Formats: sequence, structure tokens, C-alpha cells
Amino acid sequence: MKLKSFLLVTLLLISIGTIVIPTMAQINPPPQNDPVLFTQLLRNEVQIADNELFKGFTITITNEVKSALIKKIDVVIMLFEEGNFQGAYEKLDKDLATKLNICDTTRVRALSWLSVDPELSAEVYAFAGICQDLIQDIRLADPR
Repeated sequence: MKLKSFLLVTLLLISIGTIVIPTMAQINPPPQNDPVLFTQLLRNEVQIADNELFKGFTITITNEVKSALIKKIDVVIMLFEEGNFQGAYEKLDKDLATKLNICDTTRVRALSWLSVDPELSAEVYAFAGICQDLIQDIRLADPR
């Protein structure tokens, strides 16, 4: 009898959990205007990206470029968290966006820290697209 009661209570709790948890997510949706969230997503994309997607003469240098980008993203996150939105957006636009961009003009392309290796062009373009989309999301999330 105790086992039967235990199973009934367990089933009841599971069924309540499947109803309550989605309902709670609808009550408290993730913030859509949180630039920190999108900046952290950008940081994650850079962090998991293959080192070969970045400019450098050796794998060590490409790793250093990637680390430098992550540090720049961390500065943007810190500025947002401090409430310095103007400084964060300036850093984002003038420093990060140019380094994670691909453009056909030589001058703009020279600012990019992404690889110019023709064998990696498809991967680099895909990665740059993801980064630029996240940068656009960060801009659109401006809570000011």
C-alpha cells in the first residue's frame, strides 16, 4: 500500500511540475532588452570558435587574438553592468564590431581580426555573420 501511495504522489508531483514550470516561464520571460545577455552570448561564440578563424601567423598568435577579443567583450559587459551604456556601445561599435566583421573593402577588411585564409572563408563568413547578428541584437537591446 505504501508503494502505491508513493507512486501516486510521485505522479501527481510530476504532473504538477509539468504544468507549473512552463507557466512560470511564461510569467517571467527572459529579458529581451538586456544587452549584457546578448554580449555574453557573443563572448560564448568567440570562446568556442576554432582558433583558426582568427588572423595570426601561428596557432599561438591566433589563440592570443581570440583571448584579446574575449577581454574586449568582457570590458563591454563590465561597462554595461556599471550602467555606462554610452561607453559600452562606443566600445562595441568602434572596437569589437570592426574586428569581427568581413567587408569587401580593403580598408575595413584590414581592421578585421578574422582569418583571410581562402580555405576557411565559408567558416569565417558564417562566424562573422553570427557575431554581427549578436552585435545587432546588443544594439537593439539598448534600454536607454
